[in-house]
Amino acid sequence: MNTNTTVIYVDMDHVLCDYDPGYKAHKAKYPELPFPQSQPGLYINLLPIKGAVETFNWLSQQPEFSVYILTAPPIKNPHCYSEKRQWVEKYLGMNASTTS
Repeated sequence: MNTNTTVIYVDMDHVLCDYDPGYKAHKAKYPELPFPQSQPGLYINLLPIKGAVETFNWLSQQPEFSVYILTAPPIKNPHCYSEKRQWVEKYLGMNASTTS
């Protein structure tokens, strides 16, 4: 990290990913579960919020910013860790964590 840059942390849920529609679809798939987000498939299938990917990429290309994704995985879903990483790779590319 360049010490002369402004650090920007970007969350995934509700910032990069459109969490609410994804959660509602997952809840409909698993209506009997109090925590449907505990089942695989929720996070990898979230859609990006309109303009979020482009904005993240633009910020990452600015030399005055160091941009990082900061997100908290729910403890009830061990699949979340890999799904969120796969989401980043799918929508932001393999270099998303190293280009800042």
